[in-house]
Amino acid sequence: MELFFYPELINGIVELDETEARHVRVLRKRVGDMLMLIDGKGHRSDAMIVELSQRQILLQLDNVEYFEKQSTRLVLGVSPLKNPDRFEWLVEKCTESGVDTIVPIVCDRTEAALKKTDRLQRIMRSATTQSLQYYMPELAPPISYAEFFRQYKAEKQLIAWCDDAEKQSLLSALPAGSNAAILIGPEGDFTKAEFELAISNGFEAISMGQNRLRTETAAVFAAQAFYLINQ
Repeated sequence: MELFFYPELINGIVELDETEARHVRVLRKRVGDMLMLIDGKGHRSDAMIVELSQRQILLQLDNVEYFEKQSTRLVLGVSPLKNPDRFEWLVEKCTESGVDTIVPIVCDRTEAALKKTDRLQRIMRSATTQSLQYYMPELAPPISYAEFFRQYKAEKQLIAWCDDAEKQSLLSALPAGSNAAILIGPEGDFTKAEFELAISNGFEAISMGQNRLRTETAAVFAAQAFYLINQ
C-alpha cells in the first residue's frame, strides 16, 4: 500500500501538490487508478485519479475516515546538532518510529541553532507516508532547556545521562501504557547543573547501554524502545 499526503481531506475534487504529483507520475499511475491519502492528523481517504496531465493531477476523494491515535504519547526533547544532516536523519527516523512530538531544546553545550524547519516538515511528511502512519509528529519550536520543564509533563520522565550516577536502563524504566518525556542532550552531554535541574523536576536518569551513543542514535533508540514496548 502506498500513502499520499494531502493537508485537508474532504469528500470532493482535490489537486495534488507537485511533490505528491511527482510521486504519482514515477509510479506510472493512470486515470481511474485508486490512491490512499492521509492528512497526518488521523484521517484517511480513498481517492480516484480523475485527471492526470503534466499540468495537474486531480483526485476524487470519497469515504474519509478518522482513526484514533494510540493512547500512549512520547515527547522527545533533543538538542539541535552542529551538523544539520544528522539532525534531519534524527527527525526522519524518529518519525518512522512513531514519536509524537519532537522538541528542539537549547542547552548550554548546544552548538548550533535549528534552521530550515520547513525542510524538516517535508522530511517528516515523507517519513510518515513511507512508514504507513496516519499521524505526523509535531515539530515544536525550539525552546530553552529550562522552558521544557514548564511546557511538558508526562507520567514517565527520563533523562539520558552519560556521567556516573545511579541509573536505570532505558528498557526497564519504560513501563508499557504510560506517556513519556525523554531528554537527549547535545554532543558533550548535559552539564551537571542541567542534569540536576531535570532531577529536581521529577526526571529519572537512564542509561542506554555500555556504548556511548551519538545524540541522533540515542534519540532513535529511545523512540524505537518506546514504540516496541507499547505495541
